[in-house]
Amino acid sequence: MDILVIGGGPGGYVAAIAAAKRGAKVTLVEKDMLGGTCLNRGCIPTKAILHSAKLFHEAKSFAELGIVTSEPQVDYAAVVRRKEGIVKQLRGGVEFLLGKAGAEVIKGGARFLSRDKVAVKTAEGEIGLEAKNVIIATGSVPCNLPFLEADGKNIINSDHALALCELPKSMVVIGGGVIGCEFAQAFARLGVTVTILEALGSLVATMDGDLSALMTRVLKKDGVDIHLSCRVQGAQDTGAGVCVTYTESDGTQKSVTADKVLVAAGRRAVADGLDAHEAGVAMDERGNIPVDGGCRTNVSGIYAIGDVTGGIQLAHVASHQAEIAVGNLFGDKLEMDERIVPYCIYTSPEMAAMGYTEQKASEAGYTVKTGMFAASANGRSMIEGMRDGFSKAVLDAGDGTVLGIHLAGPNVTEMVSPFAGVIKFEATGEDVAQMIFAHPTVSEFIRESILDADKKAIHKV
Repeated sequence: MDILVIGGGPGGYVAAIAAAKRGAKVTLVEKDMLGGTCLNRGCIPTKAILHSAKLFHEAKSFAELGIVTSEPQVDYAAVVRRKEGIVKQLRGGVEFLLGKAGAEVIKGGARFLSRDKVAVKTAEGEIGLEAKNVIIATGSVPCNLPFLEADGKNIINSDHALALCELPKSMVVIGGGVIGCEFAQAFARLGVTVTILEALGSLVATMDGDLSALMTRVLKKDGVDIHLSCRVQGAQDTGAGVCVTYTESDGTQKSVTADKVLVAAGRRAVADGLDAHEAGVAMDERGNIPVDGGCRTNVSGIYAIGDVTGGIQLAHVASHQAEIAVGNLFGDKLEMDERIVPYCIYTSPEMAAMGYTEQKASEAGYTVKTGMFAASANGRSMIEGMRDGFSKAVLDAGDGTVLGIHLAGPNVTEMVSPFAGVIKFEATGEDVAQMIFAHPTVSEFIRESILDADKKAIHKV
């Protein structure tokens, strides 16, 4: 074959389809389910549950909209069935697309024997494959804490949380990153008593500080008990719940007991069992496979994409890297541009960002100016009943180049991607100000925030 793809997630299956459509003879090896973590145990099922939680939360205030209904109730078994139905349908779609593109799919676990030889352990036994080029797309799995391993029963990770068939009465979420916050809001809005324990001084700490502060306010309004700058010591299943012990920032020892403990402490690359060393592929001390901007490993003809590289762990990044890797195999000379990666959080309000935060821009040597416009002053946001949120623009104070955009409000995850062109081609705030945004739309507040950087916002005093 021309190209062997190891892993069938959003990186691997996109690479296989893209290469097959360009005429390559492609084989994809996947040991679990097509679609990978994102489709089966990540992006899609999580957002399906979040959507149900959002609508249930909104249904409680239908009377304010002039809609009279009986008191809403949660049928979590039905929520799970709907989630699983969506996943199954999309997974079938991936399988169909691979077949139509002409890519061969083998179910099994792959390991390198040499630079161009791979053994695949299938249900029928081990088979050997040989390929001129290989794309490694083996993804990642949830991390355990050194002192706290998820057992899948009462101490769980995100995979286990998505497999729950009924709601617990209470839950402690260890970790206040994107995964922790999304689960915390979903379960809290479905009636679970939720506590977040986060070691850092803010939630979603990689996002802009104003987004982080908003996340804290929103989750508190949802009833989530949040403890920042605290260190978890351990957890013990008492039979009547799991008792988590932790230390507050002032040194105070505390504990909290819940039915379930969700460990949301990040993810690690899956390269164990791959025997990448047999092909000469270098790995770092954390088990990642480093690549350059073109997704090349240190071995000619072997590429790596997605979470296994230790880079940005997002499904759309893996898919984009897939097209970069395939393009480079065909001589396109493509490079990854991390400036234009959209970062999205699917809580309510949604949050989305691209480019520099105010802090990162300053650290990079820019003198910045910022503009903000509140969702509460935006007509469409008011209609949607979503007053929490804002648009924040980060610009170069010198030439006005747009360096970053940070959004919170209804459907902002749908608005951020077009700003890749603004940032990539170094458009200025004045350029964006010349754009016409439809009215009434939430997206109008983006233009207003751009104008506000020069104190020219029309609808702001």
